[in-house]
Amino acid sequence: METYQLPRQLPNPALDYAVASDADQLHEDLFRAFNKYTDHLPTKSRLLEYIKNQQVIVKRQSGKIVGAVCFKLHGLKVNYNYIYSLSGDGLDFLQLQNNFYGVMNERGIRAGFLWTNQANYRLAALYRAAGWRFDGLRDYFYFRALRP
Repeated sequence: METYQLPRQLPNPALDYAVASDADQLHEDLFRAFNKYTDHLPTKSRLLEYIKNQQVIVKRQSGKIVGAVCFKLHGLKVNYNYIYSLSGDGLDFLQLQNNFYGVMNERGIRAGFLWTNQANYRLAALYRAAGWRFDGLRDYFYFRALRP
């Protein structure tokens, strides 16, 4: 999906960036929340690069990370890489998303792209409501079964 009009929001007071000591937990959580075979998850070193560049926003509860947004800037365009919330509270997800849009607004970023599974209708509808549109790009995955 892509957009050239990211929502112009302000970050909320809960805005919190990841720090280097969060990298191990973030890496583990990404592998819990996403499919390691199809979702192009970052290595720890790449994740540390995102953290160093303030490109990972986190949501904490009692000092523990319960969700995060990872993104990568490409000039004036952003790759909205990963967002997850493990708390089970939809408001945590929305707070992370709001902070992402707020940070992009503060940095003057108006365009972005992301990948999502079209079959995840609820998530696709959430992104469409925020102005994202499918760009026609399709991913195909091929799996080879090895015989024992």
